Amino acid sequence: MFLPHASVTEILSAAATLNVSPGDTLMVLVAEHNAPDLDELRNALRQTIPRFFGGIFPAVLSGARAHDEGAVILALPALEPPRVCAVSARAGPSGADLALPTADPCTAVLLADGMSPGISEFLAGVFRQLGPATHCVGGGAGVSAMVQRPCVFTAEGVFDNAAVMAFAPWRCSLGVQHGMKRLVGPIVATRTRQNIIEELNWRPALEVYKAIVERDTGQPLTAENFYDSGRAWAYPFGLVREGAEDVVRDPLAVVDHGIRCAGGVPENTALHVLKGDADHLIAAARRAGERAAAGARSRPRAALICDCVSRRMFLKGRFAEELSAVSAALRPIDHLEPEGMLTIGELSSSGESVLDFYNKTIVVGLLCDA
Repeated sequence: MFLPHASVTEILSAAATLNVSPGDTLMVLVAEHNAPDLDELRNALRQTIPRFFGGIFPAVLSGARAHDEGAVILALPALEPPRVCAVSARAGPSGADLALPTADPCTAVLLADGMSPGISEFLAGVFRQLGPATHCVGGGAGVSAMVQRPCVFTAEGVFDNAAVMAFAPWRCSLGVQHGMKRLVGPIVATRTRQNIIEELNWRPALEVYKAIVERDTGQPLTAENFYDSGRAWAYPFGLVREGAEDVVRDPLAVVDHGIRCAGGVPENTALHVLKGDADHLIAAARRAGERAAAGARSRPRAALICDCVSRRMFLKGRFAEELSAVSAALRPIDHLEPEGMLTIGELSSSGESVLDFYNKTIVVGLLCDA
């Protein structure tokens, strides 16, 4: 359910119309503009709804429209109360037992602080504990200014450097695509530090990357215009994945002579510098919707769309075409309209893939009956 305004009163009123049962979990996705105080919202929800989780995002999505203000709420059948895990560079959840609830099928809806430096290592640890049988779908919470702040919440509190997740006895059919093409590579990230690339092919990372981008654009790239110019996020890195699209890492800023990315880059990873155009990205979004629809084997209950905020920055005035393409792909499935959020990184895994953190990617998850 999309709410055009996200005041505490309106969220509580809308939640009441959903008739959330004691065995359900309420997911609350809040757009950053005119957002309520998350701690105030949490305290108000606790009075009437025992199980809930959520986060703040650059925008929320409903059908073919992105909304910088408002909220999306969804009631999920819950196998247990939502869990909170600290996100750190240690490869796995901190202070949380992720033994699976007894259910088959099982889908984990996962919201994480998208600015956590250790998010890639954390997700690798989650996947080792949950295994391939549990499908995961979700995204990175945060704000469009790309500054870290408390951004995910449950009844327990509002957190940064954390992830919140809920387990539902539903199947999940996923479509994951980005549509960027390889421009240069492979190159080896010969020295990295979590989400910072310090060297490419044993040379300063900025020196190598700068030469590639300037050669293609004919325009200078400096530490000062690195992000604001739009040139850097138009040329992301792609971590090589055998038999699949590269996993995108958006460059965010220059750190000394290194490049800070949205998500971890393991040392000695082979990567490419990627380039895209609007037509390819929109076509990829359509494929993501079609693949999610094709994989549905039972009645879909909800369509969750997690679309990277940098795709909107890239597509600009054509971003609505991307959302329309996904909506058109899903409409034959019970006339289902997707709802979700613009994310600071996207999260997904299925029986055919590990749990990964993506950038500049669209994830479409159809949540279906068991």
